[in-house]
Formats: sequence, structure tokens, C-alpha cells
Amino acid sequence: MKAKEDVKKLYKMIGTRVNIQDNSVLYQSPNHPLIIEDDVTVGYQVILHSSIIRKNALIGMGAIILDGAEIGEGAFVGAGSFVPQGKNLPIYNLPLTVQQKSFAN
Repeated sequence: MKAKEDVKKLYKMIGTRVNIQDNSVLYQSPNHPLIIEDDVTVGYQVILHSSIIRKNALIGMGAIILDGAEIGEGAFVGAGSFVPQGKNLPIYNLPLTVQQKSFAN
């Protein structure tokens, strides 16, 4: 039973000195971990959906980050940005917005 509890801990982790602001939603699905490392700031009304946020990252207010996305150490995700499923932003990256391509019918 102890091993099963350890696996659950691996899938949900919030580090130290993390600032998660009002009306943000953190969701962890069974297939992807939700990990927020140390010294991260998550702005107002952010949606983190089973993603990995590395240390010293800043997630601007209203950003949406989907399953399997990884935000690198020290990266900045601008307010209102959308980070699609599985996207990896490198360390110290400063994207003002991350968009998924849209295809017209």
C-alpha cells in the first residue's frame, strides 16, 4: 500500500515559495503529472491541466496550459496565453503568447 501512495505523490507536487493567485484551477489527470516546482508564480485565473512548471517560472494571468505541457525553468508565459497539449517551452524562454495552429474547414 505504501508504494501506491508514493506513486500518487509523484503525480501531484507543489514546491516551496509558490504563489498561486485567486481563481486559478489546478487539475491532475491520471495520465500526466501536475508538478509545480519551487519559486513559481501562477497569476489570477490560470488553468493548469496536468502540466509541469519548472522552478522560477511565471505564468501570466488567464493563461491556459494543457496536459503534458512543460514550462522550462525561468520561463515566462504571457497573460492570456494558450499552451497546447504536449508543448515544451525551453528554460528562460519569454513567449508573450503561445498559440496552436488553427485550420480552416
